[in-house]
Amino acid sequence: MIKRLGLLLLACGMAAGAFGGHAVKASAAVKGWPLSKTGPKSSYNNHEKTRNQTDSDYGDNADFSANDNAANGANGAGANGSVSGDTQQSEGGSGGTQSDNASNGAQSGSDSSGTQQADAGSGGQTASGDIEKVIAVGMKYLGTPYEFGSDRSNDKTFDCSDFTKWIFREALNIDLPSDSRKQGEYVKERGDVVTDWHQLKRGDLMFFMSYRGSKESDYSGIDKSSARITHVGLYLGDGKVLQTYSVKSGGVRIDSIEGTAWEYRFLFGGSVV
Repeated sequence: MIKRLGLLLLACGMAAGAFGGHAVKASAAVKGWPLSKTGPKSSYNNHEKTRNQTDSDYGDNADFSANDNAANGANGAGANGSVSGDTQQSEGGSGGTQSDNASNGAQSGSDSSGTQQADAGSGGQTASGDIEKVIAVGMKYLGTPYEFGSDRSNDKTFDCSDFTKWIFREALNIDLPSDSRKQGEYVKERGDVVTDWHQLKRGDLMFFMSYRGSKESDYSGIDKSSARITHVGLYLGDGKVLQTYSVKSGGVRIDSIEGTAWEYRFLFGGSVV
């Protein structure tokens, strides 16, 4: 009798174990968890980890290299505040000289050369004032995210040519073409352009060819007169350019030109106003 009772209890225990295993699988199926040897929760976490890695690996479409990002890193966000202030102070001194010239010309009365100086000074001040408006608008967008092929109807994101188009339109109601190559043609049609960036004036547009490397030798032998424009930025003076070129670089920022790929990629530049 005792032996039969023991066998009955053993059979009941085996039945309960089988029922519990089916219950776990059923619960996992209802919740949508993928099943694995390590159990539903472990398998679900592994699935999430894989998905997150895929998201973080998504890259941007910028025509730029990680080498340039590293080379320009120290010139980016950390330089934004001090660079703009120093450059504006320098321009303020230049503006004062123009003002003095205008005043001297007015005081000369009937002196025709003095009058011409006053007219030239006034015209220079107007152009300088317009440029400062454009730069001020551009600076307020520092840090705005980069997006290749950004929407031209809003200022939530910019690519390089959208940024320059937007700030000239907002500041001066000048409607530039929508891409960098056509903006380059626009500047050439307006007057002389320079191929040495040292000759640029504050507020000029700068046009660049494609990235080929971070060294000057990477660009040797290239006929830049026929090279294709792939990027545009705004020259601030003092060897700095205001621009946007990739997601990883942080969007709108200020970079140094000399000794970087920006110097080697530079094709030409000129004024819009």
